[in-house]
Amino acid sequence: MSHLLTIDTAVVAFYLLITLIIGIRAGRGITTMQQYTIGDPKSHTTFIVVAAIFATEVGGGSTIGTAEKAFTIGLIWALVEF
Repeated sequence: MSHLLTIDTAVVAFYLLITLIIGIRAGRGITTMQQYTIGDPKSHTTFIVVAAIFATEVGGGSTIGTAEKAFTIGLIWALVEF
């Protein structure tokens, strides 16, 4: 079992390292706080903005919470909620 744990840890560590490298490379040209917070406003389409707002509003917590309530109370809760 400990052999699997080390493989899992290595996979997670590798993923985090790759994510860190990509983040550092992508952030090299960032020099101001406005570039950090907004990015390039010309590159954001309406679809991207709407998708970001939707993802913020309907996150994993609300999705999992809805599934949990429907499981514990029943499908009638999902019908009443929506």
